[in-house]
Formats: sequence, structure tokens, C-alpha cells
Amino acid sequence: MKIITLKSSLIWLHTLSFAIAVTFFIVFACDAQPAKVTVIKKLSPKEGYELIQKNKTNPDFVILDIRTPEEFESGHIEGAVNINYHSDTFVEDLNKLDKNKTYFVYCRTGRRSSDAIGIMTRQGFRELFRIDGDIVKWKALGLPVVKGTK
Repeated sequence: MKIITLKSSLIWLHTLSFAIAVTFFIVFACDAQPAKVTVIKKLSPKEGYELIQKNKTNPDFVILDIRTPEEFESGHIEGAVNINYHSDTFVEDLNKLDKNKTYFVYCRTGRRSSDAIGIMTRQGFRELFRIDGDIVKWKALGLPVVKGTK
């Protein structure tokens, strides 16, 4: 006849508790949604132009110019949406955008777009592109811009 001691009962209880904890973790952790990861790609202006041409009719691709309205009117990439980086509501304006769309973000030289990419990453945007040298380099290479508010 086997005698059950306090020590063997505690070992058995500890083993059972561990098995329940592992089972609980597997059931609930495996059911969790995967973490959202932001993909950030920096392109040359030429690569950026090619990406824009490829996505001209894609409603999930947004060109985002974050310069001031005056800078935007002086020449911007065709189809761009303007959200003023210097606006008091800039962060809130970004947060209103669909985070599942792909955004091509640019400013004049890169400082503002770099900051904006950081903000958008923290807000959970999924895919972000920016161009090396931003609109200054874009224009210097003779890539097309349009003037006005549209």
C-alpha cells in the first residue's frame, strides 16, 4: 500500500498548477491577435515616382504632403493630400486617417516627414513610404509637380 505524504501531495499540486497555467497560456495566447507592425520604406525619388505611377488607381494608396498650405500650393506631387505639420491639430488629423492604407509621406527636405513617420508609427499605421530628399530632391531631378490647391 502506498502512503501519500505531504511532500508528495505538494509536488503533485505544484505539477497540476503548472499544467493548468501552461494550458491557459496556450489557449489564450494563441487566440490573441498578432501585433501590428509598421513597414517603413525610404525610396529614391525615382523609385517613389514609379510607386506612385503603379498605384495611381489604388484607393488604398495615399500621397500625404505635410508642408504648409502655402508650400503645397507652390508645387506638390499630383494627387497629394495636404495636412499641415505646423497645425495645432496635426496629430489628431493624422489619427483620423485609415491606418490600414499605404501612405507616401513627404515634406520639403525630410525633417517633418521623418517626425511624421514616427508619429504615424506610434499611432499604428501599417505601411509608410518616404523619399530621400523629399520634394526638394524630387524637383531637382525634374520629376513632375502641380501647382494650386488640388
